[in-house]
Amino acid sequence: MYLFLVLINFELLETLELVTFNLRMNIRGPIEHSGDVKIIAVDDKSLSDLYYNQNNPWPWTRDVYANIINKLSRLDVKSVIMDISFGTLDFNNKAKDLEFAESLIDSQFVTLGTTLINSKREFERLNTEYKEELRSEKGYHQFSYKIKNPDKYFFPEFFSTYKLVPPADLFKNTARSYGSFEIGLPSPDGIYHHIPLVIKEEFEFDSKKSSFFLLPNIDILGLGTYYGIDQGAYTFDVANNEIILGNKKKIAVDKNGYLTLNYYGKRSFEEISVVDFLKMDSEKLQNNFKNKLVLIGYTANAKGIFDARPTPFNKNESGIQLHATALQNIIDNNYFSRVSVWANSILLFVLIILAFLIADIDNLNYSLLLNFLLIIIFNVFNYWLFVNNIWLDLFYFNLTLFGIMFVTTLIKVYREKQNKLRIKNYFSRYVSAEVVDQIIDNPVFIKPGGKRKTVTVLFCDIIDFTDKAAKIEPEKLVLLLNEYFEAMTDIIKNQYGGTLDKYVGDSIVAMFGAPFAREDDPIRAIETALKMKEKEKELCEKWLARGENTVFEMGIGISTGEVVVGNIGSEERVNYTCIGDSVNVAARLEEATRRTGTDILISDSTYQAVKDVFSCKKITNLKVKGKDELLTVYSVIKRGRTNDEE
Repeated sequence: MYLFLVLINFELLETLELVTFNLRMNIRGPIEHSGDVKIIAVDDKSLSDLYYNQNNPWPWTRDVYANIINKLSRLDVKSVIMDISFGTLDFNNKAKDLEFAESLIDSQFVTLGTTLINSKREFERLNTEYKEELRSEKGYHQFSYKIKNPDKYFFPEFFSTYKLVPPADLFKNTARSYGSFEIGLPSPDGIYHHIPLVIKEEFEFDSKKSSFFLLPNIDILGLGTYYGIDQGAYTFDVANNEIILGNKKKIAVDKNGYLTLNYYGKRSFEEISVVDFLKMDSEKLQNNFKNKLVLIGYTANAKGIFDARPTPFNKNESGIQLHATALQNIIDNNYFSRVSVWANSILLFVLIILAFLIADIDNLNYSLLLNFLLIIIFNVFNYWLFVNNIWLDLFYFNLTLFGIMFVTTLIKVYREKQNKLRIKNYFSRYVSAEVVDQIIDNPVFIKPGGKRKTVTVLFCDIIDFTDKAAKIEPEKLVLLLNEYFEAMTDIIKNQYGGTLDKYVGDSIVAMFGAPFAREDDPIRAIETALKMKEKEKELCEKWLARGENTVFEMGIGISTGEVVVGNIGSEERVNYTCIGDSVNVAARLEEATRRTGTDILISDSTYQAVKDVFSCKKITNLKVKGKDELLTVYSVIKRGRTNDEE
């Protein structure tokens, strides 16, 4: 999806990414620069001073610029870029135009700005004579880029114009170079993040003179002078997206020839007013301008000359500050390089794989923690790259990672809720609501399969049930059994916290110690048995009172020992139950209650755990089915110890 949205130039995606870019830049804050670029400003102070003190309204006579250039010539300035156009002569002040032209000849370090004709329609509307003059204009061809690896041309979107309009002949023939001072258009978020260093002229293509005619802007031309390269030694490497200035400098740009600006802060280059510069003493001039690259142009506070552009640090920055930023970025090798779409896509794919692997972890809290950790690590890494001038996309990555985390969390929460509901519905048949809540909070205790545990098993059966059932109508028998089971199950589950194992015909099997063990499991099992016998009496009295003429008498066997407890059964039907010798012993003890004339029999292992709590009678040499050895068992009499217990 990311790759698709980028390839179709989905503007909203880029706008949101640029918002995160601005945020990162503001978090980083202003940074220092080496101060190789200086600005002489055409500002409101200069405009008002020349108007009122020198009777020189805007546009100024060209002797003002001549004075500036001549003064800079004496300071060993390396290069001067004039972010001002000189498209016409001042016929009322020819001598001053000549003075400016002479300063250009003498200095030979000045690059002049030019205007552009942006469309063929605009060109066709011009005066016929002027059009012919422009058609024959080829002087600036000497500045065009030499193209390296032209076969690697892959549908770039260069800043495009129809025709460059050179300065007036007097100035273009005396200046070292001239080119466009266009800054281009703002990014989709309305902020200027880039500046075009490569300009495509449509006129050459339209007139079939060239299919690939690319021009540098004034920044490249001025840097050529700054580095002392030969005129026209400008190369654009299409394959590597590089501008090469002779053998002195390589500048990385995007495939469209734009430089991504690394702003130093708000108005980070001092703007020295023209009038202040002209009055500056020689020592201060030397300190400020010696061996520097100087920009001359309008500032944001030059009233009547609109040149304000929004940046991440300033909503009203002058265009000359953007040129200064680009120039200083190139000199310092301190501009942004954006990670390619393909590298972004590969990294995003890796992060998605990691996010889904984390999402596959069963523990929701652990999964969320790792997801947040992954997002934090990515954002820290992204910011580290950013402060090192590498622009790795941020918005879509975070959108994807948070989206995966949100959706998988919702799915997990839903599944966990369904699982808890399933557990609740399943175990509420066996244990009390309190125990169900504990199981839901600790599902590890009910993982599939069996686990060895020490439990106390209670086996209860109605004596002579078959004979009694034969004398009762089936419908009435079912009602009596339901009432009986409901009462006994309530005692097991809700009153004494036991776990109902199963009903086997008229028998009830329960266990104490699973799924959760307690120290008093054997005690609670016997308390349950005593309470069940009390309830048996209440039920019989109740049934006789309403004319049922039916009594149920129970025998109860209890044994403590190690069994296997768990979800046991097939895929279609499974029960939470216990299997082991203690279960068999409890069943045999229940059968032995008939032979011993007792109500409740407990094994020796159970007795050892409860002998200080209950009064019991010892029964020795008891033979039970399935056991070769004779057993010593105990009949429970009541709660509390007596001296003649045995």
